[in-house]
Amino acid sequence: RSRIKEAWRWYDTNSSLITVISFDISPNGEIKNVRLVKTSGDSGYDDSVLRAAMKASPLPAPPPSVYEQYFKSVRITFDPRE
Repeated sequence: RSRIKEAWRWYDTNSSLITVISFDISPNGEIKNVRLVKTSGDSGYDDSVLRAAMKASPLPAPPPSVYEQYFKSVRITFDPRE
């Protein structure tokens, strides 16, 4: 989460826009199938979130022992006030 959020920038930190994305992480850390789960209603904001996820790829490879449970499919909420 932190690596993806570090790649994300939004100019209005007081905005009440919220976007939720989900994506898959391959065993080697590559982010795939990024999709909007909940749109903010602002296409520019939503696009900035999608770009951040793609920019963060590849992530460090997840530990095989917890890959299926925690890393295979991920959902993240983006709120500029956080």
